[in-house]
Amino acid sequence: LRALKFVKQNYFENANKPGRWLAYRLRKEKEKRWIQQLQDKEGKIQNDMENKKEIVLEYFGELYKQENVSKDRILQYLEEENIPILTEEERERLNEEITIEE
Repeated sequence: LRALKFVKQNYFENANKPGRWLAYRLRKEKEKRWIQQLQDKEGKIQNDMENKKEIVLEYFGELYKQENVSKDRILQYLEEENIPILTEEERERLNEEITIEE
């Protein structure tokens, strides 16, 4: 009930100021997505922005490192996953032009 009252009051106060209200809402959304801390390889928690950048850079660098993967291994994976095969009709439907309704 108290939260509802606050929302109504906030809307009333900022009703004619959509830019200010929108900036407030966007700031709150940004705060929700902000990564406060990351754990490095040694298990230490890092809060500093530069340290967090290094952790992310190192993580994705290792993740996307080039590896020589054999075609046999790829085919084996695809066979094990039981990926459904499209029928000719489904393939034609997917290759059609996108209509305005879609």
